[in-house]
Amino acid sequence: MKTIQYTIIAFILLTIAMPAIYAHHLWIESSNDQYAVIRGIVPDRIDPYDPYCIREIGAFGKDGEPIDIERLDSQDQVRFIAGKRIAMATTWSEWGYRVNTTRGKRLITRAEAEEEGLQVLSAFFSTHYAKSLLEPLDIAGQPAGLRFEIVPLGNPVNKEPGSEVEFLVLFDGQPLAETTLYTEGGNESVTDENGRAIVTVPDTNTALLYARHRIDITGDDKKDYDIFTTFLTFGVKK
Repeated sequence: MKTIQYTIIAFILLTIAMPAIYAHHLWIESSNDQYAVIRGIVPDRIDPYDPYCIREIGAFGKDGEPIDIERLDSQDQVRFIAGKRIAMATTWSEWGYRVNTTRGKRLITRAEAEEEGLQVLSAFFSTHYAKSLLEPLDIAGQPAGLRFEIVPLGNPVNKEPGSEVEFLVLFDGQPLAETTLYTEGGNESVTDENGRAIVTVPDTNTALLYARHRIDITGDDKKDYDIFTTFLTFGVKK
């Protein structure tokens, strides 16, 4: 009995400590005259997904003006086009219910897991936000209106690798203190009491930053908490 208890405790601790690098990334890329919402691992891994999960897309010009887009859903990806050049694009997505079990993480509900005879340690709902700076723009240092957002305090596009940039992390419009900012290479910076952290620009063509935020839920049989992840990508000077 003690061995089983120790195994469960070890799994919970491992899940809590697991870096965000093991999760899918979400970002937006431009290709010719189209743009694509990408789910995978920056920079090269692209995974299929259900376009229904992409709930909203925003597009903006260099000076921040909103740009109308035409969304083009395929079987396993979302693309879109616009009549103007896009400097910044945003999106938010809902990936649904997940469970942590004694046999690992499963992309199913608690009820489905229990029907399979799995021992559920926790159940949660996953939501992702992403903002991609596709070109240098005047309003890079302003919030884009995402619920969970990484805001560069200045324009980070085309910064040299190794340079330092300060970022602000917001949730529901408020600074989020003591939150870890990850880069693609696994480096970490923790926000201060004002939700700010300094990050060293990685030596890569596209810089990726991301953070997670958890909100515990009570009185809901379907989930124990909500997990939110937000991503920011921008080009690096090479």
